[in-house]
Amino acid sequence: MDAKTFFNAVTDSKIDFLQEFIDIINELNINYCVIGGLAVNNYTDPYVSRDIEIVIVANKIEKLVTVLKKRFRVKELIKSINVTTPLSALIIDIKTDKRYQAFLNGTQLGHVVGYDLMVASIEDVLQGKVWAWENPKHKYSEKVQDWTYIARIIEKYSHLMPKLPKDMQYTLIEAFK
Repeated sequence: MDAKTFFNAVTDSKIDFLQEFIDIINELNINYCVIGGLAVNNYTDPYVSRDIEIVIVANKIEKLVTVLKKRFRVKELIKSINVTTPLSALIIDIKTDKRYQAFLNGTQLGHVVGYDLMVASIEDVLQGKVWAWENPKHKYSEKVQDWTYIARIIEKYSHLMPKLPKDMQYTLIEAFK
């Protein structure tokens, strides 16, 4: 079983929802990058996730949402837009927090769960995970998951340790002893 088939099985997809979403972005010539857990997979050993976090260039979000609403369920939240379909358990989470727009400047083509996708730089993926971990509204389970992603990145890219908040650096240093 190839990675794409496995990912679609894990997300209970009756259609290739992620590919259809990416095809729409490409047809509309929209700049994007993957962040979050699936982006971490581009840089470290794979970890299964049923969501994908993505940044879309801000001035194209409205146009994209208009097209997506014709084919999928679209739920606009405070700092993100969730795109779903009853034919898949995958949640596409478009981040609308303006901080993420800078991530579009350092993208590279990556191979993530069988898909060729534009991925944020490892530094930006790490920063996004730190922001997520620092979010006081995240549930405890989400914080643990973000912490795991951060640890996986630092384990492989130890030179990025200084980019972390001091308290996080100290905890990781103790954990890696």
